[in-house]
Amino acid sequence: MRQYYIYDGKMKKGPFDLEQLKSQFLSKETPVWYEGLKDWVMAGNIEELKDFFILKTIPPPLPKAFQKNIPSRNEILNSFTDATELYPEKRRNRFLVPILISIIIIAGIIITLFFYHV
Repeated sequence: MRQYYIYDGKMKKGPFDLEQLKSQFLSKETPVWYEGLKDWVMAGNIEELKDFFILKTIPPPLPKAFQKNIPSRNEILNSFTDATELYPEKRRNRFLVPILISIIIIAGIIITLFFYHV
């Protein structure tokens, strides 16, 4: 009976027979070695271990009771058009700044004319 050794990323474990190997946490990328191999091989490349990584049955679809009704991204983005503002932004006076600038310019002209006339 073949004896397998595995490397879990920290330490070498084994020996395991094929049945014991089933209880180990193997992935396709787990390094495996057995007598007769020159070097360690990924578990997914060993013929007798390939069955470990094939999903035998396809699970049925989830019942609607378990599925969360998650709205799509577009539904979320489109929902903002219907939203009302809790704290509406105050309406800014658009003409306040141009009026103030105009007053400053006119005052400057008046002061300049006054001092040059005297």
